Amino acid sequence: MCLNIARISVLLLEVVRPKRYVFPAAEMGQLLGVSAQSVYHWETGKTKPRASQLAAIAAVRKMGKRDVAAELAE
Repeated sequence: MCLNIARISVLLLEVVRPKRYVFPAAEMGQLLGVSAQSVYHWETGKTKPRASQLAAIAAVRKMGKRDVAAELAE
C-alpha cells in the first residue's frame, strides 16, 4: 500500500500541533525553518509541505515539550 506525500504530510501535521504539544504556528515555523504563514497554509490545506520538509516535520513530531523549549531558546 502506497500513500502519497500530500496525505502523509497532512497526517504528520495533524499529529504535531494539535495533539502532542500545542504551540503557535510561529514557533512551529521556527522549528521547521519556515514562516508561520506556511504552517497555517499547510494546516488549512491551502498548500502542502515540500517533500524535503517532511523529514523536519517528522523530527518535530518526535520532540517533547522540553526539547521544543530548548530548541526555541537557541
